[in-house]
Amino acid sequence: MVPGTILFPSAGKLPPLPEASQAAADKSYVKAETKLCDGLDALMKSYEKSSDERARRIAEIWSK
Repeated sequence: MVPGTILFPSAGKLPPLPEASQAAADKSYVKAETKLCDGLDALMKSYEKSSDERARRIAEIWSK
């Protein structure tokens, strides 16, 4: 099980998925998480080179 899935209000109220389905769901979760993190990283890199002072400051804070 992917860490954090117990945070959902329905945790423990739904029947468990079959093992293969749970593995597929976990893989999908990790893939989505990776894409979100990659997107955020790309955004912060673009902010580093921005002409907008506020965007550069956000990138500076993020990199710490």
